[in-house]
Formats: sequence, structure tokens, C-alpha cells
Amino acid sequence: MVEQVAATDGTRTAIIVRERVPGRAVAPPRPVPVTAAELDEIAAAAREWPVDFVLIETAEHRPVRVTAGAARTTPLFLTHRDGVLHGSWDMADLRPFTTALNPKEATRMLVYRPRYSSDTAFAGIHRLTERATATFGGDLVITYPEPIVHAQPLDLADDADVLAAFVDRIDAALDARPLDPDATLVHLTGGLDSGSIGTRMARRWPGRIDTATLIGSAPAANSRSGAAPRSAPASRSATGTFSWTRVTC
Repeated sequence: MVEQVAATDGTRTAIIVRERVPGRAVAPPRPVPVTAAELDEIAAAAREWPVDFVLIETAEHRPVRVTAGAARTTPLFLTHRDGVLHGSWDMADLRPFTTALNPKEATRMLVYRPRYSSDTAFAGIHRLTERATATFGGDLVITYPEPIVHAQPLDLADDADVLAAFVDRIDAALDARPLDPDATLVHLTGGLDSGSIGTRMARRWPGRIDTATLIGSAPAANSRSGAAPRSAPASRSATGTFSWTRVTC
């Protein structure tokens, strides 16, 4: 479902990690030598990729630039130390680079007012959201495109089929990716979004789509009485356990 493309003109390099699309052979991951003009075309085409991508551009004596696509189906976390930029899809990989909580983000979480931004709960670790660009030349700067000016919403036509339009957009998103229904699993979070996608996929491919949900548990303390937390069962860790529950559509 994911491929890597790399090209260099000898002084500049572009590395692209992207979702695959149907009807295209998997690109070779090794760097391909190209001309400067061809590298410009490759970088421009990367920004127009129809599904998710991350574009990393490097050049001699220039800052590193990391650009995220509009889909942003997977978060990318960034941090830096001693002039080196580090990134990972898994925030836990960057644990050695932080020693404190981010007070602002922790407060937002405690009052149930989280914001989807470059801030994370840990100081020094940043999230690269969709359409954002991270520039690193010793310090990390994350920028966003200019906001779109929204007009007043139009009135819905009397004969508008809203449900059909919604289904059409789900199908377009599914068809943009080389899905194999027999090897695809839908993660149900309990919300309307994943439920709608899972329902539509089950209608398109009856009996072929597996669904799953993630169940977490952890011991808790009785803060009102001041009682110490109960010992966790042997099957649980101190930080909680997680298990998948599968249901076939």
C-alpha cells in the first residue's frame, strides 16, 4: 500500500513516501539519477499526488524541507537535537528526545479542548499535519498554506440526493487505492466516520471485509478516598493492555 521513490541530480535529492494508486507498478526504492529539470518535475508531480504522500527535499547548504500531502492518513512526528532532524510515524520512537510534558497541550487535553495542530503532549516533539511544510536548518519551522476564504453556503437543491453524493465520495476514496477486500481490515472506533466507511465497504464486498476495534484497559486509583491503586492482573501491564476484537461484515 506504500512505496518509496528517490531521485537526485547530484546536489539535490527528493525522497517521496506515498500511498500506492491502482494500475501502477511499484516504484523501485533506490535513488535514480536525473537532471535538475527532471528533479523539479518529480517534486512538482509529488505535490499533485492524488492520495497521501510525504516529500523530503535536501540540497547542499540549504535547509531540509519536509512537505505533507493533503490526505495525511498517517501522522508524522518530528524533533531535532544537535543539528540533526529526526522523524517517525510512531511518536514513541522519539521518546529519548523529550524530558517534559508540553504544558499548553496537556492543559487542552485535561479540559477536553484538544487542538489538531503541530503541538503534541510532549515538549520538543511536533506533528506534521496535512498540507504543512517543515523546514529545518538547525531550527525547526512548520508553516501552513494560506487559509481558504469561505463564502456563504449554498441552498440545497430540492432534488439533491445527499446520500448518493456521500456514497460516491466514499467510493472515490476507496477506488483511489489498490485495495484487496480479502486482505483489508476496517478499524472501527465507535464513531460515525469509521462506521460509515465500514458499512459501505461491506455493501460493496459482502462477507469479504474484516472489521476490528481496539480495546484498552488499565488499573485506576480511587482519588476521592485516597486509596492506593489496585494491583493489575498478571495479564495486564502497568500502562494498560490493548487487544483487537474482530467481526466479519
